[in-house]
Amino acid sequence: LNVCYNITNKWALEDVRTKVIEAASQQNDFEVSYLSSSLPITIGCIQFGVGSAYACFLWILRIRPVPHADELSRGMTVVIRNCIGFMRMIRSAQFTESFRIAIVSQREHSSIPSPATLRDSSKIAVYHTFGQLCTIMSLSTNSISFAHVIKALEPLFSAVASWLVLGQVMNIRVYVSLLPVVVGVAMACAGAKEFSWISFWSGMGSNGFFAMRGVVSKIVMEKFVSERPRATNNTDADQRERGHLQSSQMSPANLFAAVTCISFLLSIPLALSTEGSILIMLANQSAEIESQDVSRTLAYIISSGAFHY
Repeated sequence: LNVCYNITNKWALEDVRTKVIEAASQQNDFEVSYLSSSLPITIGCIQFGVGSAYACFLWILRIRPVPHADELSRGMTVVIRNCIGFMRMIRSAQFTESFRIAIVSQREHSSIPSPATLRDSSKIAVYHTFGQLCTIMSLSTNSISFAHVIKALEPLFSAVASWLVLGQVMNIRVYVSLLPVVVGVAMACAGAKEFSWISFWSGMGSNGFFAMRGVVSKIVMEKFVSERPRATNNTDADQRERGHLQSSQMSPANLFAAVTCISFLLSIPLALSTEGSILIMLANQSAEIESQDVSRTLAYIISSGAFHY
């Protein structure tokens, strides 16, 4: 699946770049950089959207339990209560009492806990979003092989992040085994004919973000497991916790689904702010030239999103 994702993702990036450069060439006053010409942020946003649609499909059919259902329902309860308070303010003009009902009601109902689990998932989603977008930017500015040469350093970043964040010091042989990887990546970059600093630093950023994603995910899952009551027998406890973890709202698969949905929401403003002008230019031109076929490009993007998830 990873190979299929890399191929379809590269096809999508190159196809979009061809269309964007062709469209920009027809407008003399419009300039586009080589990085933004392939719309990597927008493509990443759509890929997150494809994964989110698949996850929501599983939740709607109740194949998987909906993660953060309690937090979302409590949040909706607070929102509805606030709306009712403002409606009373408008109708009765009792501004002081209505303001107290709408704003201070959360303090009176202290039984509603804060959505800590949703905040934890949001932290993971931030690192996941930027890590994936940096990967796509690295792929868009160079070949697949060069991008994955840079990605080979991710174990090194994970080891460093575990030491800095978790204080986890591994065996010295683990760090020594990473030295040949570092030397190999340095030699490969030095001898690359198509070396690109943008691709290099995007890949390094992706390694850093994904390493932090792994560390934060480990903290969240360990906290989730530690809150479960353990049995006296170690074997029974491990089996029960594994079974509960797989059937609970926050199983690893469901956690990734929730993170993908949050990443989709986070990537929308990023795509609009960085590549919105290019999207507007393409939309205006497609409205003038109706014969332009984008079905192949959409097929590449959607299939890459499915393979990625």
